[in-house]
Amino acid sequence: MIENLDVHGLITVRAPNVTIRKSIVRGGIVTGNRGVITNYGYDNLLVEDVDVIPAYDTVWQDAIKGSDFTLNRVYVTGNVDSVKVHPDGNVLIKNSLLENTTYYSSDPNQNGGPTHNDGVQVRGGPNIRIVNNTIRGQQNMPVLGAANQRDASGLIIENNWLDGGHCTVKLQEVNGFQLTASVRNNEFGPNRTVSNCKIAATNGSSVTDGGNSMEATGVAVGILWVAS
Repeated sequence: MIENLDVHGLITVRAPNVTIRKSIVRGGIVTGNRGVITNYGYDNLLVEDVDVIPAYDTVWQDAIKGSDFTLNRVYVTGNVDSVKVHPDGNVLIKNSLLENTTYYSSDPNQNGGPTHNDGVQVRGGPNIRIVNNTIRGQQNMPVLGAANQRDASGLIIENNWLDGGHCTVKLQEVNGFQLTASVRNNEFGPNRTVSNCKIAATNGSSVTDGGNSMEATGVAVGILWVAS
């Protein structure tokens, strides 16, 4: 248990059943890819009532990174990605505010091109749920659900308020992997680079939707089907 702390440093989880609660995690100086909070495959990490606010923002740093975790009432600002889900999956993100990622014009991970800033980036895996959050202010995608390292099965995006990005939700099949996702009862704000790209999905992927709408007008939002 890590509780009621102001952490001026990074947290790397190396045991199951860890809880981080009622704390601020500010990170440290990072010189290679990692998260302010990182969990690679240890079961049942709970991060609850936690602010992740980087003291040293950098092109190498995401806020929360890995798999097998639950985020509840978490606030994230800054960083390249707010949450990056690795392909072991088993992630629940709920009741949280993810906003205002940090853009860099040159990113070594993008061969020197600009950063791809996402609120939640999914690389694959089972049982990933994004429920009842506010996700906004990302330059690439507030939600990028991609099956690019493993099949992504059971991705649920539900009851969120979503705004911004190139597209706001992108659901993508890459490298021959398959995606199964449900996008329901989300409200969309007015901002995105491509005005008709609220929800984009790869042609032929197993994506279902319903009850999605624009916040200001109540107009229904459907899926824009695109090539992979």
